[in-house]
Amino acid sequence: MVPHESAVFKAANKIYISESCNLIWAEILTCGRKLNGERFLFSFYHTVTEIFLNDKLVVKENLRMAPGSIETGVVGQLEGFTHQASLLYLSPSCLINEKKEAILAYLSTQKDILSGVTTAPVNGLIIRMLGNGAEQLFDCVKKITRMMNITQNKVSTVK
Repeated sequence: MVPHESAVFKAANKIYISESCNLIWAEILTCGRKLNGERFLFSFYHTVTEIFLNDKLVVKENLRMAPGSIETGVVGQLEGFTHQASLLYLSPSCLINEKKEAILAYLSTQKDILSGVTTAPVNGLIIRMLGNGAEQLFDCVKKITRMMNITQNKVSTVK
């Protein structure tokens, strides 16, 4: 998402899956049209993503930014970074702890990215990355997605 100057953006995503489903959902938010000099000039951005497993809410992501009201560079916000990526991965049959370790190892090799990996309330992971470019974060999302290798129940490595 690349919010333009003065933009107001709101979205609600509701995803319903059954116990046999795999889900990979990613979102990247930029500071705006950075190369045009528009850094955090949008007015408001708010997305809520709810994931329901067998009609029960299991994950709720709430990303809200109002750069004119809240300082974006402080701890608890973007901490000096200009871009944020979120990746949600749910799978009933994957080896979550092994995948988490492999993803953490991969992310530790990435320069200029601050990241975290959390175990979801159901069998899955929530991955967050902060960086200063959409391409780098998008490349990380693609590589992590390949690491999930949802067609087989094993940990893949990125080359």
